[in-house]
Amino acid sequence: MSTQDDKTSSGPVTILALVTRKQSLTTQEFHKYWIDKHGPLVGPFLSKMGALTYRQFHVDPATTSVPYDGIVQLELPSMETWAKLSSDPFYKEVVMPDETKFFETDKVVLVTGRNYSVVENGQFVLESK
Repeated sequence: MSTQDDKTSSGPVTILALVTRKQSLTTQEFHKYWIDKHGPLVGPFLSKMGALTYRQFHVDPATTSVPYDGIVQLELPSMETWAKLSSDPFYKEVVMPDETKFFETDKVVLVTGRNYSVVENGQFVLESK
């Protein structure tokens, strides 16, 4: 029988960041800046640093009542990759200052863990170990 430790001992790590927009921005301004400005700024850097995926989940305030405006999903080969990219000068000098333009950095909630696919492209893919 497999244990949780068996399943988490290797493989990519996922970081979720729950973000709250700056109150000086409308919801529309927040979403527009995040996708049109921040995405193109950070995307090439994350790719160069080895990120497997970077996704932005834009919360729809009309259908969801949570205290967050968006969720970042960042999948990396390892936590070492996170340490490398978060200590890079570009991250510190360009990415972090840009983040302060559209979300409340002191309110970010970070969660790390691993994804397990159960259904992919309409197909059941979960394998027992």
